Amino acid sequence: ATAPFIIGTHTAILQKLFADRLSLAAELIVVDLDKAELRPCAAHAADAVAFPQGVAQLMSTAPPAAALVRRLHPFVSAERFDEGRVQAACLQFIADLVTISDGFLADSSHAGDVVALQKWQQLRAFEEDVRLRCERDSEVAPYAHLLKSKLQDSLSASLASVCEQSTHGLSMLNTRSRPVAPFLSLFYGARPFRQWWSNSGEMHAEMKMCMAYRAHQLNLSDHLADHKAALQTVETALFDELVAEYGWAAAAAATAEAA
Repeated sequence: ATAPFIIGTHTAILQKLFADRLSLAAELIVVDLDKAELRPCAAHAADAVAFPQGVAQLMSTAPPAAALVRRLHPFVSAERFDEGRVQAACLQFIADLVTISDGFLADSSHAGDVVALQKWQQLRAFEEDVRLRCERDSEVAPYAHLLKSKLQDSLSASLASVCEQSTHGLSMLNTRSRPVAPFLSLFYGARPFRQWWSNSGEMHAEMKMCMAYRAHQLNLSDHLADHKAALQTVETALFDELVAEYGWAAAAAATAEAA
């Protein structure tokens, strides 16, 4: 399998590949560290979502990315780095991305995002109806578990398309807000998200709770701080036990050698 990103590759290598009429895999993203640019290897179609070419453009066209930067700003500077707050902000960003019915898409009041969410809810309702009909049919029920995974894959593929097409036909001239769906379509169309989506049912209970932090009214900063403190307590206790056990044995061995 190909890697999703090419990071730090010399420009001359890419130029030689193209000069030899060789092409890279379409899903690869080139990370140009000199220009601070991200660009896809494959050219986008005329109606495709434009891929952001740099951090500034990403922030101006992608409200979720701008929201993450605003959350991180108070905790990251030349004088300060609050590890716990940064971890909480990044976890909240991921949770708001993958929790479609209660995240960035649901928060947006832009007309295109409202349409995308409505279409998504219709797709979910259709998927559930098909699944229940299959489970209740005596002839199909033995194979319903096979259909469930295929429906999940289909939903994942449809999600990216729904978000990508959400602003088609809408004028952006008389609106001050930016839609989040075009940016989300890039995220939902990525292979890692589709793989995660297909296996999301196997997610650990703790991670499920963090992803649904809004529904559980969970303060992620406090939650992560409590977990970190608990881990430190366990590590300290374990270390003290090891020192008490093996430290005493080492001292006894040294005394025996001296005698």
